[in-house]
Amino acid sequence: QKGEFEMKELFSRFTVDIIATSVFGLEIDSYKNPENDFKKVANATMKPNTFFIIIKMVLLNIFPKVMKKLDISILDQHTKNFFRQTISETMKYREEKSIFRPDMINLLMQAKKGKLSEDDSEHFHWTDDEIVAQCLVFFLAGFDTTSSTLSFAAHELAVNPDIQEKLRSEISSMDQKLNGKSINYDDLKSLKYLDRFIMEVLRKWA
Repeated sequence: QKGEFEMKELFSRFTVDIIATSVFGLEIDSYKNPENDFKKVANATMKPNTFFIIIKMVLLNIFPKVMKKLDISILDQHTKNFFRQTISETMKYREEKSIFRPDMINLLMQAKKGKLSEDDSEHFHWTDDEIVAQCLVFFLAGFDTTSSTLSFAAHELAVNPDIQEKLRSEISSMDQKLNGKSINYDDLKSLKYLDRFIMEVLRKWA
């Protein structure tokens, strides 16, 4: 079926859902509910201010003391408050209910308690603001970059049906090999053609 499809918006919703669950431990569905708070904040953060946010991140890394003295922040106060509240409530709920999930929030909760390092001499306790900052960096680094890469990849597959077929064949072979089991990291690394395809997309469009 021929037609035009807006893949950037589709993959933006997908990326928001993945980051929400893997970093913040939240289950949202941006396909059924594209106006959820997390998606709204994501859009407000990255459009149209992506360039200025990147500049601020670079300056904060080079001149942290100057930026702090000038009270220049990467994000506006509303966005920071949203993430701070979301993370704090998630951590509090997990503590109260003794919930464990193998995600970034769990790692940061361990960091807050000083339990990440095996060397007692290296233990240190992260503050709530440091935890929020780590989540924000992960979000800013992963949201727009991932959705853009997937969009370019979809374009290349559409205009190169031979490449699409080779990729489909490799993935189908892996699916048969797994026989219903979940794919793991080693299985993913063995998809050589997929890896070369993604690298070429990044070379061409990044």
